Amino acid sequence: MELLNIPSKYNRCGIKVKCLKCKWQLGDGKCHENKNETISINKCCHKEKHHFNLIVCVPNTKNSRRMKIINTRDISEALIEMEKFKKELIETKYQKPIQTIQKTKRDELLVELCADYLDFQNGVNTPSHLVRKRDKDHISDCKRTLGRFCIALSKKGYNLEILDVKSIGDNEVGYFHDYLVEELGFQKGSSSYNRHFRVGKAFINWCIEQKQITMFNPFTKAELKVERKNLEVISKEEFQKLLEVTTVENGHDPNPKGKKQNAYFPWLKTAFKLAVETGLRNDEIIRLKWSDLSTIDKEKKAFQINDFKVNRKQFGNEEGKNKKIIPLTAGLMDLLNELGFEENVGKNVPILDTDNYGSISTIEKAISRAFGHYIKQVTDKPLQFKNLRKTYISHIVMVLGDKAKLFTGHSDDEVLMKHYISKAWTAGGLSEFRVF
Repeated sequence: MELLNIPSKYNRCGIKVKCLKCKWQLGDGKCHENKNETISINKCCHKEKHHFNLIVCVPNTKNSRRMKIINTRDISEALIEMEKFKKELIETKYQKPIQTIQKTKRDELLVELCADYLDFQNGVNTPSHLVRKRDKDHISDCKRTLGRFCIALSKKGYNLEILDVKSIGDNEVGYFHDYLVEELGFQKGSSSYNRHFRVGKAFINWCIEQKQITMFNPFTKAELKVERKNLEVISKEEFQKLLEVTTVENGHDPNPKGKKQNAYFPWLKTAFKLAVETGLRNDEIIRLKWSDLSTIDKEKKAFQINDFKVNRKQFGNEEGKNKKIIPLTAGLMDLLNELGFEENVGKNVPILDTDNYGSISTIEKAISRAFGHYIKQVTDKPLQFKNLRKTYISHIVMVLGDKAKLFTGHSDDEVLMKHYISKAWTAGGLSEFRVF
């Protein structure tokens, strides 16, 4: 990179060159990276760290000055920025600007905190009692979101090397919104858009709580319009048709993108049946073992498994005191008999035999993708694999009422009503109802 230089005719205009590596003004033509021995600025290995530094003396003071680091390497643009800076100072009565290299501590820099936050998410350099097991996809979302936030600010001319996290306010969040909507094409209120804002809010909250940085979280002002939840349930006829079309022949993608891959696996139908008969999430279905079936009261049996989601949140790992009970219904018992109940009951092996296909995460994605592939051959309804869980919960609520949450793992009725129970299906189930 070429040496950043100021023509001699501008020596007294108030613009100097500063190295952000050694934090020295470079007016003497020397590099001060090694404090014991200076070298010629021409031999400096960090010329990309050299920036124009605007310096304005505060009137009616002895040696008080206001400074601002700028990004441009063009002296003519620097002169324009100097005039703007002078006007800003006059308007603010020479109050110190938000971004000053002197006020920015390294542990308060946005990019440094972003890196620390991602380490925290991964349990790196984190006190043991604060470590939480987090899904890889969640960590990837955080990394992608913070990267996009930095890109959005960089595009607006912010110098990320000196940007203090306390400088993040309404304007900066507004620029992030514009970047997501105008450049990435996200629709305001979409799940992708909302997810970016939730990560941003969580990051700033972490800075406030864990790093004890005094600031207001501007992400809290964003009104995130919630998308209408997909509360569709799958009918008995649709489910039977789904099982019929789940074959090798129907597993080919008619419009393949890139590598051709068949969606079929021998254990898919069992996964679908377990989902609709237990109401478990796909990772829970994969982990469910024959040995999880236990006697609850005399001859009554039920599955007891760790409530992975709650335990992760409360204790940082999947093991914990929170248990989920899955009742042994007639429908589930029929399925277990199909799978060889008498031969397998009590064995410490998964009920869903995936033939060591891969990790739990890999199998999860395979099940979800396959369901999405095959359900399109059955109905135009926007169904996903999680709708099998919604179907189970909608049915069990019709039978148990508010007691259903004992088996769904939810703490209150509001979550069930908002996210799981199909009002349309419930209303349809009242066709034989009479008040008198």
